[in-house]
Amino acid sequence: MFSRGKGPLVSVLLPTRGRPKWLAECVDSLYSLAKNPRELEFLFKVDTDDTETQGTVLGLAKMLPARVIISPRGRGYLDLHEYVNALSAAATGDWLFIFNDDARMLTQDWDEVIRTADPTKIPKWGGSDEVALLAPQVRERDTSWEFPILRRRTYQILGHFSRHLSSDSWIYWVMSGLDAAISLSQIEVTHFVNDVQDQVNKEGRAAIQAEMPDLSTPELKRLQELDRSVIRQYMTKRDRRIFVS
Repeated sequence: MFSRGKGPLVSVLLPTRGRPKWLAECVDSLYSLAKNPRELEFLFKVDTDDTETQGTVLGLAKMLPARVIISPRGRGYLDLHEYVNALSAAATGDWLFIFNDDARMLTQDWDEVIRTADPTKIPKWGGSDEVALLAPQVRERDTSWEFPILRRRTYQILGHFSRHLSSDSWIYWVMSGLDAAISLSQIEVTHFVNDVQDQVNKEGRAAIQAEMPDLSTPELKRLQELDRSVIRQYMTKRDRRIFVS
């Protein structure tokens, strides 16, 4: 198993806008289905002009271990990775778990699955106790990495979670190239989309259509390999593959 730090087990990273009811339901699904909910912390990024969501988040922060970042919207969805990076910097958990307000956790004791994950049983495992990426199964997809769970030490080694608005795709391509990505089929998440009512998601789809091709450009491929090389150099300096039996 992966070693445990002194802080929370999981830091849930939740950039959110304009969906306070969905957000509350999302947080409830994670908290109520956790075996040890007090080992979670929630980190919210809310825009300064979204006062309704601010009220919900500040209310949640009175009941749960939580940190709140209220900041300008900037470019909105196009700055999503910047929000994720800021939340990661404020997190204190062993794992950084990107989640969405339009997603729901479905698995009882999902946090225990993370705590007891054993990468040494994975063929061709190339990660370490400090370098690892996990991902739950998404009910609506055959294979998906859209809710990445990154070892916080990996974030600290890189100095960022992602260099691209599609943080899940970015970190998957970096970590899979190191054989340090594990799919956790024991954890299931549902990710729903309401095309009629959800204007925020419409904005997101438009941004994805405009930006996603950039992931395959030579410059972003170079930056992905740069991230891998930083991790390789770190792992080469010292033996970082020690796990808890």
